[in-house]
Amino acid sequence: IQPFLATVDLLLDIHSMQQPCVPLMMAGMVAKGRDLAAQVGIPSAVITDSGHTEGMRMRDYAAFRDPATALVTPS
Repeated sequence: IQPFLATVDLLLDIHSMQQPCVPLMMAGMVAKGRDLAAQVGIPSAVITDSGHTEGMRMRDYAAFRDPATALVTPS
């Protein structure tokens, strides 16, 4: 999937969970992810981790992890 991710400008990475849980945001380690969670209004759970042993999450590749890259652009 990494070659594909290198070609995209926008990424919406939506997940489903195996068990019922509260709504959550996977914000990553960059502050802009936590800022987006606050703007969206995710009430209780914001996950800020560096990934997992199976490999990088899509949000952690290239420009998506760059603090200078916008998560939300004005309309």
